[in-house]
Amino acid sequence: MPESAPIAPIESDARILVINVARIGDTLMLTPILRALKQAAPHGELACIAHPSRAAVLQHLPFLDRLMPMTKLSAPFRGWFVRGRWDYALVYGNDGALVRYALRIAHRVVAFQQALPALNAQLFRPVVRPHTALHGVAERALLAQALGVEVADPCLVYTVTTGEQGVAHAWRV
Repeated sequence: MPESAPIAPIESDARILVINVARIGDTLMLTPILRALKQAAPHGELACIAHPSRAAVLQHLPFLDRLMPMTKLSAPFRGWFVRGRWDYALVYGNDGALVRYALRIAHRVVAFQQALPALNAQLFRPVVRPHTALHGVAERALLAQALGVEVADPCLVYTVTTGEQGVAHAWRV
């Protein structure tokens, strides 16, 4: 698809999977993008695959329908019998195993351009990483923008649990 071609908006009932098996800061910077995706598909399902030790950052977000832990090492072994479960998958990172996993389970996959041209050819929208420095949220928003979803609010989101409030209060006192 040519760069200048208009991007049709995603369906309001789209099933969207976001794959972000990354560090805690990268996971937190993804929260505005998750919120924008859910706003674009309010009647759909929004799920996120995150590293098991970073999933807690996303666990209580009100706009996330499902959270699934996974590591980069387990990706090659998953998704062989579930083709087409998701309408869209957005893959953050340059890990070919995660992109191949997304290609097995989603109809349309968006990711930053990969090192392998054959892998890029299978992507619905390969996104070129900017050559200049961008704010982390703005860079992550590029994948959502490839689906016509604008991230209007770049504020990070985190839900403090009652248990966390108790620990903070006890520490403060």
